Amino acid sequence: MIKIEEVRRTKGVDGICSIPECGRQKYVKGFCLKHYARLRRFGNPLLTKRIIQRSSIKQCVISNCGKKSIAKSLCDKHYKMFILTGRTEKIPTTPVKGLLCSVEGCERPRQARGLCSIHYTRVLRRGDVGGALPETNKGDNWKKKCSVAGCNDFVKAKGLCRTHYKVFRKKHNLGKHCEIEGCNRLSDTEGLCPKHFYHKRRHGDPLHCSKKFVFGDKKINHGGYTLIKIDEKDSFYKNDLWVMEHRYLMSKHIGRLLFEHENVHHKNGNKQDNRIENLELWSSSHPCGQKPRDLLIYAKSIIETYAKDIEKGIL
Repeated sequence: MIKIEEVRRTKGVDGICSIPECGRQKYVKGFCLKHYARLRRFGNPLLTKRIIQRSSIKQCVISNCGKKSIAKSLCDKHYKMFILTGRTEKIPTTPVKGLLCSVEGCERPRQARGLCSIHYTRVLRRGDVGGALPETNKGDNWKKKCSVAGCNDFVKAKGLCRTHYKVFRKKHNLGKHCEIEGCNRLSDTEGLCPKHFYHKRRHGDPLHCSKKFVFGDKKINHGGYTLIKIDEKDSFYKNDLWVMEHRYLMSKHIGRLLFEHENVHHKNGNKQDNRIENLELWSSSHPCGQKPRDLLIYAKSIIETYAKDIEKGIL
C-alpha cells in the first residue's frame, strides 16, 4: 500500500495547505490531501458530510386527511386506493334498504352513489348511466316490499323477500314430501329429502344405507378382503361386529383366537376364496436375540403353541 508521504514526494509539491490552521503539506490546488478529498466529494473542503436540501413536506390533498404525501400529492393510504380502484374515496357496495335508484324511471334498490347495481356498473365501464332500464318479463315483484312486518326488502316469491322465502321453503317446502316410500321428510332437492339425496349423490342409490345387515352378511373392504358380520354374543370377537372372514374361519377351525403375529394365507392368491382348504396359518414371530438361551425359550414357546394342533391334524 502506498503511503501519503510517498505520494506527496512523487508529486513534488511544496508549500502548506491554504486552509487556515491546517499546517499540512500542500498537495493539489493549494489544498492538502484531506481537504482536497472533501472538495472532490462534497464540493467544499470544509464540509465533513453532504448537506441535502429537502423541500417542505406536503400533505395529502384529500380533505381531513392530514398525512404527508408520498406520490401524486396523496398519502400512502389514498395512493394505494388510487392504484387499485382509480379513486381516492371508498364506495359502499351493499344495497341501501328502502332507497331507490336516482335515475328517472328506475325503481330498483340503490347500491352505490345513489344508483342501482346496473346503472352503477354502466358508470364504471362507460362513464354514463345510459337512461332507464327496459321493461322485463319478471313481473312486478321487484317493485314490492316483503309482506313480513318490519322487513323493507323486495319480494323474491310468494310475497316474501329472499331471506323469508328460504325460511318458508325449509318449514313448508311447498307441501312436497320425499319420493322414497315410507319417508315423511320434506323434499329438498330432486324430490328427495336431504338424507336420501346425500346417499344418491355419494353412492348412486338413495336407499344405499337403508339396508340393515344381519348375522352372516358379507361385504368387501377397500383392501379386497371379505368382511363378515358376526353376532354380538360370539365368544371369539365380542367387541367387533365386522371381522375379516378368513381370520374368523381360521379361529373357528383351530378353536381359539389368532395371535397378533399370526397371519392367514390364501394358497391360490384369491383374497375372497375363504374355503378352509385354501387357508393356512402363518406365523411371523421371531426371537429377539441370538443367544442359545433365547433360542431355547423361543423353541419351547413354539412347541407349546402349535404341538397339540399339529398332532390333531388341524394344522
